[in-house]
Amino acid sequence: MEPYPVWSCATHPNGPTESRASFIVAQVTPHPLLTSLSGKSGGLVFRQLRGRVVVAQAPAPSEAARSAEQVRRQDLFRDARRYAKTVLADPYQKKAYEARARAAGRRADLLLTADYLNPPEIQLVDASAYHGTPGDVIRVLATDDLEVASVEVSIATSAGVLVERGAASCVHDVWLYTAGTAAPDGEALTITAVAKDRPGNQTAARTAWPSQGGLN
Repeated sequence: MEPYPVWSCATHPNGPTESRASFIVAQVTPHPLLTSLSGKSGGLVFRQLRGRVVVAQAPAPSEAARSAEQVRRQDLFRDARRYAKTVLADPYQKKAYEARARAAGRRADLLLTADYLNPPEIQLVDASAYHGTPGDVIRVLATDDLEVASVEVSIATSAGVLVERGAASCVHDVWLYTAGTAAPDGEALTITAVAKDRPGNQTAARTAWPSQGGLN
């Protein structure tokens, strides 16, 4: 059997071209929740290859009955492609995303499709500078395929009573939340950060306080 040609838009010298076998047109590192996803949608097939979501040309249609899980995955991929098409229908957004795609050596529609499929990740919720007083700062490190659109921070007691909630601001790729309410005396708290991307995917991470600077 001939080896399977694995090319990416970022590395193949001539970009996607026709071949005797299916070829890879984009590769993305998936969020852990998506590591089992695979399927076909709109003439493309989504596969797992060495820990990455691979987008390739679809093989010839199969008449085999699809399982409920296959249908669910195909619906997800269809929604991702519809999202990319909707975004690129706006000429201003199309221009912006095509510029980003060129810089990454990829197609804009596949860049947006991958963004829809992969939620943001939170690497750190740092409460080391939080002492339970107004003006204290909580720092959050969050990343996404394209952009983290927002980060919200909430502080609650161990019993679930909300102390405060608000939006963090991004300063040099670090999200900063400034506390506005004094923490209840003697209460253990849970600090939760929720990061969202442009398609609306969201990821939450928590740290307990008092702590030595939370990692979650």
